[in-house]
Amino acid sequence: MTTFVIATLVLLVLALVIVWRHFLRRSLTVRTQDFRGQTNKDLYHEHLAEIQLDLEKGRIDQESFEYLKSELDRSLLADMQATEKEQRSRDKQTSKLWPILISVFVIGFSGLGYYQFGAWQQAMNPVAVADHGAGSQADMIISRLKTLHEEVKVNPENGDAWFQLGQLLTTVGQYESAFIAYQKVIDVEGEQADILALQAQVKYYQNNQQRNADIDDLISKAQALDPEDASTLMFIGMDHYVNSRFNLAAETWQKIIDSGRAGVNTDALQEAIDEAKANADMAANSDAMAASPGGDNVSGPSFTLNVSLSDDVLAAMASEEDKNIFVYAVNSQGPRIPLAAVKIKASDLPMTLVLDDSKAMNPQMQLSSAEQVTIYAVLSMQGTPGMNPGDYKGELAEIEVDGQQQMNLIIDSIVE
Repeated sequence: MTTFVIATLVLLVLALVIVWRHFLRRSLTVRTQDFRGQTNKDLYHEHLAEIQLDLEKGRIDQESFEYLKSELDRSLLADMQATEKEQRSRDKQTSKLWPILISVFVIGFSGLGYYQFGAWQQAMNPVAVADHGAGSQADMIISRLKTLHEEVKVNPENGDAWFQLGQLLTTVGQYESAFIAYQKVIDVEGEQADILALQAQVKYYQNNQQRNADIDDLISKAQALDPEDASTLMFIGMDHYVNSRFNLAAETWQKIIDSGRAGVNTDALQEAIDEAKANADMAANSDAMAASPGGDNVSGPSFTLNVSLSDDVLAAMASEEDKNIFVYAVNSQGPRIPLAAVKIKASDLPMTLVLDDSKAMNPQMQLSSAEQVTIYAVLSMQGTPGMNPGDYKGELAEIEVDGQQQMNLIIDSIVE
């Protein structure tokens, strides 16, 4: 049992590493996609060698060999096209919350899968995984995929092996094959809300994180089966967040917590809900903030900020359209909800503005309620509140809240 747990944790960590790899700075994106493309090629050659060996030993006939080889060729072509498509869309930016939620998604499904499919221990080959522990990520993935392919070939009614195969194929970007694997689970076990949500998820990735009629149909079926299914609600909330529907995202994730179901990481979800609500408040008040960036003679602590762009950022933005800039202060020792915020335009800089209690978005959470704050100025490439990879920022860390202060805030670094 200990070996099984260790092997499971290795695979889980591997899945999370691959998920987070996608959200590193854009300069690393090409390297990640090269790894995926090479993995696809390695998988192709490994599987081709397997079926050639089966043919030589008489385990399959020539007709079966040709069929399996054609399927491998088709799969490789589809994988390469999918990788190229992702390469063309790599400039699309998403919030750092997106990989956090995907991590919750992966961990939740791992626990749910263990709970639902008690035969995982027989389907896995933990010794094979352990033997590859010192190898490369590609070697580990190939080894695991080989084990699962062998299992479903010998026992095509093994629903939990199909489930694991679908998860692993999703992590390496083989979305079409992952969808088929999840369909095998449904064929064996019947329709289940969480599996339908997984099918919707892989189609969502295929469609560049945009919903379509097929995805909506899968989600409708899942909700008809179980309106409170955590995986379905997680997916819906992520889509709302990515498309800046922050209040809807928070409401959807709150339903998961309210359901009280086991296996839900409520701490991570609550953090996501808080950030979504904060971004919703900033968006709702953006017009008011833009109308009054200066001080309003409010008593209490205040920060007079001389906001400007560094020469490097000015050069980088020279050919870009005008962008929104969000200047805000958060409690250095508390929740990262803005205590005071102002929205301006990049074309307004350099300019002087004031953060004080009049710029609070919540009367119970004002600048004067904190002892120490961190002040950010974020040039948003997407135009929405929050700090996303590819944005530019300036930061004044851990400033004591004490009277009226004046300081310079220069936007001079890129958000990774």
